[in-house]
Amino acid sequence: MGRASVRAAIAAYFTPASLAGLTTTYAAPPKEIPAQAFGLSAGSGSGAVLIVHLTDEDESRIALGGAHDGGKFDTHHIAIELMFQSVKSDAIAAQADHDALIDAFMTLFRADRTLGTGGVPIFQAGEDSAGIKTMVVQPVLGKQNVILNSVIRFNALEFVEA
Repeated sequence: MGRASVRAAIAAYFTPASLAGLTTTYAAPPKEIPAQAFGLSAGSGSGAVLIVHLTDEDESRIALGGAHDGGKFDTHHIAIELMFQSVKSDAIAAQADHDALIDAFMTLFRADRTLGTGGVPIFQAGEDSAGIKTMVVQPVLGKQNVILNSVIRFNALEFVEA
């Protein structure tokens, strides 16, 4: 299957339809993100864009179930970038919206270790010793908006017959 199928599966799982507070999902970084991708005029005053990054890969062989060739696991190191903006006049309310988005992301993540693939191409995600790491940068407070960006890192294992 490979990188393209893993990237597509992650983007398909984390969509605006399945994740409250998310307005746009990109399977890879676009050249530019239009302002309307954040959906700030949709009424809630806050919105986010999700971008899937496959940063690194490792491959390791493992024998499963006795004397045969076994298989390999490709470990895809994933960094999900959540770019969040709010036009709410209260920065604390904007932070609450961002926290709700991260909480909804984690709830959806925990719901299925294969991220909706049934094991192909993603055998498991976030289940190895690296776990799931969330980094939130310091908010940028403007006169008319609040920007809060986050990165959620995890490994996605893909089983490869070998």
